[in-house]
Amino acid sequence: MMGNPITVLELTSNSVKLLVGYELERQPIVLYAGTIFVDGAVTEGEIINQDELIAAINKLVKDASTQLEIKIDEVILALPSINLEVYTDSQQTNVLANTLRVEHIDIKNVLSLVRKQRIDPNKTIISIVPERYILDNEKTSVVSPIGETSSFIAINCYVHLLPLWVYNRYLSVVQAAGIKVTKTFVDSYALTELIALEKDASPNYLLVDYGSRTTTISLVGNHRLFYSRIVNLGGDHLTERIAKELSLTLEEAHKLKHMYGYDNRASNYKVAIAHQVNEYGQKHPIYQKDLNRVIEAFMNEHYAKIKDAVASLEASQSLSNLFELYPLYFTGGASQINGFNHLLEHSPLKDRTFILNLKAIGARNSRYAVCLGLLRVYNRYILDIGDERSEVGVLTRD
Repeated sequence: MMGNPITVLELTSNSVKLLVGYELERQPIVLYAGTIFVDGAVTEGEIINQDELIAAINKLVKDASTQLEIKIDEVILALPSINLEVYTDSQQTNVLANTLRVEHIDIKNVLSLVRKQRIDPNKTIISIVPERYILDNEKTSVVSPIGETSSFIAINCYVHLLPLWVYNRYLSVVQAAGIKVTKTFVDSYALTELIALEKDASPNYLLVDYGSRTTTISLVGNHRLFYSRIVNLGGDHLTERIAKELSLTLEEAHKLKHMYGYDNRASNYKVAIAHQVNEYGQKHPIYQKDLNRVIEAFMNEHYAKIKDAVASLEASQSLSNLFELYPLYFTGGASQINGFNHLLEHSPLKDRTFILNLKAIGARNSRYAVCLGLLRVYNRYILDIGDERSEVGVLTRD
């Protein structure tokens, strides 16, 4: 049976993505997926061109509404993992009903105790992710224990915090487009929940979300998000490097990257794939080996940045040997360029590095990984807490 369609929205550094879908037997089913590219509209979480973003949101909403013949006036919104903080908390409250039957109000009450804990006034709680609920006689449940009998309910959970300015910037744009934001989730959390659906996925891994202008590296343990760090290096920077090194326009470099990518087959080294023009107007051929050289050098630099981010993670969390213990899962649009898998085969961690392939019905493009994850986390949220359908708004700190 088809579930109620959910509309999710993601604003990235170079695009606006809207997806409408639902879950069927814990698998995402996509009814509509659309992207409008808005290069430079968002930079490191700062909204640079709000009008362009608003126009893109409205165009996608109109397109989806027309195709599906439904009204879309609210969305679930992804937020970037900028300075994400994750901590654990435990709270307990008495069950209200005289029958001692656990109801939705009891779940909301225990979660409200989590929200009342003192946090940095410059941050806000984005998500509370239950790890387990505890009832009478030490009975535990990993799902919402609605209908169970107990005199109290306790929760062990993970709490996701983001800077207040990130939350407010993104909400303001969507609300200015006339769209209500029902719930927000961190993008890296959405990805971990999507990966948890994969049968062969390790519960412990390092997630590398390779985007257009940034790369997010996240530590995941037992399918739980513990830490994320953003590196300001992505696929667009590779395009710029190709253009600079091979004396091409950005448009030409983008075309080469996507048409040819990295190809180390000797048979493809003999034919020119493009031509560069020097200052005297003379043409010089560009071969696959020239493109390979630029891509390989850039990827080595990118890999070094990932290592630095993981080292920073290890230092801050008193951990060690994460590269040796955890596999690396790559996702994001930039990980889909031709030959990316061959580059990984030459990395020091080739046996522990994997590119994620989506299995969603209706949108297999890795571009929509975060949006698909939003479907999963929101469905989990309404099962745990109930579909409140309440609008969230811009926050202030007194």
